[in-house]
Amino acid sequence: MTCNCPKVSDGAYDMELDNDYSDEYIRLASFTNFPSTCPISAPALARAGFYYIGPEDRVECFSCKAIVEGWQHGETAIGKHRKINPNCKFINSFNSSSENIQTHAPASQNSSPLLANNCATFDHGHKSHSDIQSDFLLRTGRIVDESEPKFPRYIDMCSEEARLKTFKNWPSYVRLTPKELANAGLFYTGLNDMVKCFCCGGKLMNWEPSDVAWTEHRKHFPDCLFVLGRDVGNVALESSGLFSSSRRGSEVPENPAMSQIKARLESFANWTYAVNKEMLAKAGFYSTGERDSVRCFYCSGEIRDWKGKDDPWEIHARWYPGCKFLVDERGQHFINNVQLTRPLPSKMVSSVSS
Repeated sequence: MTCNCPKVSDGAYDMELDNDYSDEYIRLASFTNFPSTCPISAPALARAGFYYIGPEDRVECFSCKAIVEGWQHGETAIGKHRKINPNCKFINSFNSSSENIQTHAPASQNSSPLLANNCATFDHGHKSHSDIQSDFLLRTGRIVDESEPKFPRYIDMCSEEARLKTFKNWPSYVRLTPKELANAGLFYTGLNDMVKCFCCGGKLMNWEPSDVAWTEHRKHFPDCLFVLGRDVGNVALESSGLFSSSRRGSEVPENPAMSQIKARLESFANWTYAVNKEMLAKAGFYSTGERDSVRCFYCSGEIRDWKGKDDPWEIHARWYPGCKFLVDERGQHFINNVQLTRPLPSKMVSSVSS
């Protein structure tokens, strides 16, 4: 499958997929090669209606087509835009009070527009603004742009049930089921097989038979706070005859029979692989009986192709950061550090059972 958005490693964004610069996230995606030394950040410029055209720090407004370059310290993206073209319909839609809010990216850091395509905490009644800033800084090392719109990106799609209903005309040729996609935070756009995340707004399309919704979401949008297991207002489907409860945030383990560490240890009776079976069992895993494949009793996350030096807790946190058992046992700080310092291994095969 492909991601209709730049990957962190990509040098450019394929605008043939979606070139509607009226969408702030599409504008933000154009800043892949934007110079990190510019005193005005890419998120602030995108919010002010600009997309990157180059060279150097040259940007253009999608609405009035004004071109601006040579940005200076002390300027604001919205203020400069209004000064260059006070008649721009887009910039005039801003409240003047937002003009002085600005984000500055550290000059020593290579910024990436994808990293700014993040979710902020949805439940503002339970988290302070400083907590939201800390979450964002931990993931990106940046200052939060307070002028950015609130998240989730699509509040009306916070409900897994609402997301599921969007798949009414889902193409029959796609192997992935609407249930699996909706559970992974994705809803159908109605265009081919393109889906979007309700939280970060990331787009995914061109699904292949071997794709797993959670894995692809995590791979292309690793900084999405829904993927990272944060409380962003997701309303999971309740257990019923039709749908199983969401694995993320579930209060009930997927495999209660393996809730006790003794039962998990017994599953490793014929285990001959390098990773210590006691460590695997403590980390919530039990053997599936298929080579070195193990599965978490709580979130049902599956891991295989282990290496001798692998730490089961770290691997669990790397692939399934939203697992409630993991959060309860190791804490959110541990998971945050793993997500920040240990990138996903390309050779590890991960899947979530459907």
